[in-house]
This record gives sequence, C-alpha cells and structure tokens, in this order.
Amino acid sequence: MRRRAQLMEMMSEVSRTALEANDLGDLLERIVRYVHERFPVERVSITLRDISAYAGENPSGEPPQISFPIRFRGEDFGRLEVCCTDENVLTPATQLAFETLTHQVAGAIHLAATKRDLEHANEHLARAIETLHQISTTDPLTGAANRRNFDTVLDVEWRRAARSRTPLSLIMIDIDAFKACNDG
Repeated sequence: MRRRAQLMEMMSEVSRTALEANDLGDLLERIVRYVHERFPVERVSITLRDISAYAGENPSGEPPQISFPIRFRGEDFGRLEVCCTDENVLTPATQLAFETLTHQVAGAIHLAATKRDLEHANEHLARAIETLHQISTTDPLTGAANRRNFDTVLDVEWRRAARSRTPLSLIMIDIDAFKACNDG
C-alpha cells in the first residue's frame, strides 16, 4: 500500500513537472533530473528521434542498464534508459515505476513535440509567404516595385487620405522611348 502511494505521488509530481516545462527540451531535462534526484541511479537519459537529455554520469565498466520504450498511441517516440551500478536498485517494483513513468510522460512528450513541429512549420510557412509576397510585388530583373505593389500601396494611401480627410496626389510620367533605354 505504501509503495502504491509513493508511485501515485511520483506520477503526480511528474505530471506537475511536465506541465511547467516551456518546450520539449525543457520537458526532457525536467524528467531526467526528476528521476535522477529520486532514484539511486548513476545516469538517466531520454532519447527521442532528434533530441535527447540526460542526468548523471556514465558509470565505468558495464553497469546494469535497463531501457524502457516511450510510446504514445502505439507509436514509439524514444527510450528512457537507466544505468545503475547497484543491481539491487533495479527491482521489479522499480522497473514498474519506470514503465509507469514512461506511460505518464509519453502524452506530454507527444504534445511538446507536436507543438515544436508546428512552430517550425509556422516559421517555414511565414518565410515562404514573405518570399511569395516579395516575388509577387517586385520585378525579378530590377527589383523595382511592380503594378501589384502599386495597386496595394495606392489602396492603402487612398484609405489613409480618406480617414484623415487629406488630399492625395498621384503623378504619372510617360517617358518616350523608355523601352530602348530599359533594354540597353
């Protein structure tokens, strides 16, 4: 009964720790630090596809190491690995605690990874939109503003003049034989 109460307390603390994380890297750091501080192990690491975190040092020699998959909805995200020189620490009860821990944090890791992926996708999309805007409003040869840019700026200035009830002036110039000058 006491062991179950400790396990429930650990799950509650892990959940709270995970919720306080700012991003995926911070989440992983908090989890490995939490495990390292509460279990007598030399090293704890979480490795996902493209990011990892660890707490503690690699013990010398070949210490007992146990690995637990981190899965969410049947998909493997990575692994929790625990190194310990004291074989008495890696008891079935402790292993159950680590398995429970991986189940507990899998959802939080999934959410943090999804958030990170969405942020990267949004940044990429914003750059693509900016590039598309640049391409669609400037002449590729000269870099000068094109007719689309002119129409947009004219609309903005027209509305500004109407709001502020100020005059708006527009000067158009026709340069004779400009094509020859432009092509030369």
